[in-house]
Amino acid sequence: MLGGITGTSYSFDFDSTQGNYLQIMSEQPGAVPFAITGAGNIGIGTTAPAGQLQVMGSTGWDGSGNYYFTNNASLYGRTNLILTGLLDGGNDAWEFGSQARNSIVFNTNTSGVQGAVGTEKYSIQLEGNSGSLGFLSATLASMPAMVLTQSGNVGIGTLSPGVKLDVAGDVRLSGSIIFPDGTTQQTASPALSSSSSPLQLGSTDVTINYGVSSNGSGLKHVRTDASCTTSTSMLSTCAVSITWPGTAFADTNYTITCTPKNITWNLHGATIVAYSLTIPDSSKTTSGASVVLTNLETSGGQPTLAGLNCIAIHD
Repeated sequence: MLGGITGTSYSFDFDSTQGNYLQIMSEQPGAVPFAITGAGNIGIGTTAPAGQLQVMGSTGWDGSGNYYFTNNASLYGRTNLILTGLLDGGNDAWEFGSQARNSIVFNTNTSGVQGAVGTEKYSIQLEGNSGSLGFLSATLASMPAMVLTQSGNVGIGTLSPGVKLDVAGDVRLSGSIIFPDGTTQQTASPALSSSSSPLQLGSTDVTINYGVSSNGSGLKHVRTDASCTTSTSMLSTCAVSITWPGTAFADTNYTITCTPKNITWNLHGATIVAYSLTIPDSSKTTSGASVVLTNLETSGGQPTLAGLNCIAIHD
């Protein structure tokens, strides 16, 4: 120690034997709460700061380092943490951790290591070329796991999201998709390849864009009115032939799903509560199939007609 100014609680000292640093020492033995090294680095809680400023927290078990930036304005106070880096055109690409120009880096230490800077695990970077904010991990390195563009688009697995949320990869959804009109969807529609073809409803063709199989036959829908009663009682079996209007399927590689419906204009208060429905594969042709409706039970009355809503999807 070459000299110092000593007070009741702290001493101000210059030490050339330990790397030429200024230090403020407290009365606690060996405690150096503040030091400036010969290279101009400032250490708070350490005499060997790893950078221009290093703050080292408590040395106790489960010690915490809490750093507060508090605004004391009486009205409309502003508190800002401002990070500024020199951006230099094409040399500002995505870089993980402290290799980036503007980033916040999260490090961890292993058990038993005290005071070390640690290992970089995750970082948040401002990329100079795009102006996007990226979230990078040690595993993915210079490929951000997620980016937020200046226009507010979020990309996961992509650097250039074209919509509000753009995901390159698989997405797993455990809830519902809520549409602007308030409706929700929890299950996906049948997987169909891309094309445009008439959606046939009864005798009317409505052209919409939807997926069809490679042979162009795709999806057909028909409603068939089926008489399943006599004037006094329910028939035990009702066989109905359904025929696809318009262009027929090229083959019989399709699956049919039918749902019985009461015909509202001849319902007489009845509601179908139970039924059995069979579609034999042997009955399928390129233009339709036979459907057998049995065990039709109703409540509230006796219908004279029942209907079938059937959808066929080509394999």
